Amino acid sequence: MGFPITFYTFFVFSFRAVFGLFLSMRTSSVCASAICLAIGIALFAVFVQSRVKSAEIGDVASALESRRWQERVAALKLVEKGGKEAGDFRAYRSIIKSTRIPVRYWLARSLGVSRNPETYDDLVGLLDDPHPNVVSMAFYALGKRGDKRAISVILKGIESSHHWYNQWYAYKALRSLGWKQTGLQ
Repeated sequence: MGFPITFYTFFVFSFRAVFGLFLSMRTSSVCASAICLAIGIALFAVFVQSRVKSAEIGDVASALESRRWQERVAALKLVEKGGKEAGDFRAYRSIIKSTRIPVRYWLARSLGVSRNPETYDDLVGLLDDPHPNVVSMAFYALGKRGDKRAISVILKGIESSHHWYNQWYAYKALRSLGWKQTGLQ
């Protein structure tokens, strides 16, 4: 709450000072407040516009091919929630190469419900993603898939990772796969 209030106060006083050079104090205060209100409404409209309603189950395929990354994320959420195979969609290959972090994040999560052996290698490839949140979701998804061959991959990931958050997700994935630590490893 503090940052938006400070931000608003700064701009109201800045606009008021500029308008105060040309107008009376009361008029400059009204003008500054009106401009800040207009800016606030415009920002609110931008945020409301950027929100995407969940794609209908029937058009998940077209949402995955959308130019808007928000629609692709909404569709990937539906893929995960519905337990659908992400690899069966035509847009799957382009989504893997997405430059948008949320798209790769939700792709990793959706691959956690996949039972397609071809998507396993793509999920392991997401462990090399430059963003730690995508890597943590890749660890989570490997644990969720229940494939025991992921244990060695996850152990290597823990050893090579310097990010505690990723190590924590990797450890949880190992535990969900039934791995038990024996002595100091």
